[in-house]
Amino acid sequence: MQSRFVGFDQVPTHLSEPVVVIDVLRAFTTAAWVVESGASGLWSAPSTRDALATKTDLGPRAIAITDRDVSGGFDLGNSPALVRRHDLDGRPVVQTTTNGTVGVHAARHAPLILCAALVTATATARVLAASGAERITYVITGDNGHAEEDVACADLIQAILTSRGIPTDTVDRVQQSRAAHGLREAVTAGLPGVDAEDIELACEVDRFDFTLRAIDQNGLIQVQPVAAGQTDR
Repeated sequence: MQSRFVGFDQVPTHLSEPVVVIDVLRAFTTAAWVVESGASGLWSAPSTRDALATKTDLGPRAIAITDRDVSGGFDLGNSPALVRRHDLDGRPVVQTTTNGTVGVHAARHAPLILCAALVTATATARVLAASGAERITYVITGDNGHAEEDVACADLIQAILTSRGIPTDTVDRVQQSRAAHGLREAVTAGLPGVDAEDIELACEVDRFDFTLRAIDQNGLIQVQPVAAGQTDR
């Protein structure tokens, strides 16, 4: 199976193959925990303004998540640990991040868009296999398309897909990445919206048996869980 890696600013306008948008630290690790926590729905927004507008449209019980300033209408930081501790049961959630959700919107014209992290790696590979695609585009959202943690995740998914030897250094690559070091510094500095458990949670390979599919619904992108091996394509 052929593959190519691009940054979110390099996503082709016309796509005929599935796209896997990857953000390990932390957007799609957090998104998976939103689903696991029982949210009634999850929406992806490309900007602060769009996220707050969507939150208003979703009603008074809606929760807004950001990796930027957690104020002015936002409720939670983009942290899997914070999400896991928050009561989201039955509540709609909108998420906006600097990289991950921007990557989703860049790929919105693809026939199949999956949002992946280590926690959903094998499920992502199985959905891709079920799609019958011969080519896949991986969108590496961090570090201008070069984030080590996202490349490591893409390498793992591709290895599962092609039945190659499973990499043994995936978690180490994530833990030693520049993004991980930045998160540790943010925790040490006591910055809001980050948690000491975030990296550990992001490194739980195959924590979930579902992946996340982004679907454009009248201009809004909803992110929905898809069981391993399922696709409607």
